[in-house]
Amino acid sequence: MKLLTIATVAVGALILAGCASVVPTVHDQSSPSASTDRDAAIRGTEVCVQNNSSMDMRITWRGFDAAKPLPPAGRQCNSGYETGGTPDVQATLEYEPVTSSNTWLKVGLWGTNPWSAPPAAAAWFVQEGKSLGVCGSFDKGQSLSFTTDVLAAQFTRNADTDDNKEFMLNLTNGDGIVDAANVTECVKEPSPDPL
Repeated sequence: MKLLTIATVAVGALILAGCASVVPTVHDQSSPSASTDRDAAIRGTEVCVQNNSSMDMRITWRGFDAAKPLPPAGRQCNSGYETGGTPDVQATLEYEPVTSSNTWLKVGLWGTNPWSAPPAAAAWFVQEGKSLGVCGSFDKGQSLSFTTDVLAAQFTRNADTDDNKEFMLNLTNGDGIVDAANVTECVKEPSPDPL
């Protein structure tokens, strides 16, 4: 009887030891997969506007009360990160044609790095009830352009930085010809003033 008790205890100890050595493997499901193109979990968006025209301009970034001056050869940048479908960076740009002083025309713009899609940007003006300009996703190094009658705009996605997907809107004098796609459905804004 004593031998049976010792054997039962020894078998029980072996079973317990075997159970203790089984450790479940846990995978961290909260960490995002590494994506060299988007990295939305770790990168926001920066949009810079470069005035290479002869016109005076001013820009009002979402989140700021006052317009910032953007004179010829001037540059303004803003960065951010938003959730819930709101663009990371949004602004209204106003420009004063040299031939029409005290007349300010508007261009709306935004840039974003959404979680579930490639980085995207838009710049547009309104003419005859339509939003005209550029809008959509951008690959690195890709540029999209449009012109109003007095303004030429080129939106480019530059190389990423550690913190942001980078966009540059370069503005120059137009040649008097309007050449812009209808982007009304893409920008989903009733006017170029998204603020």
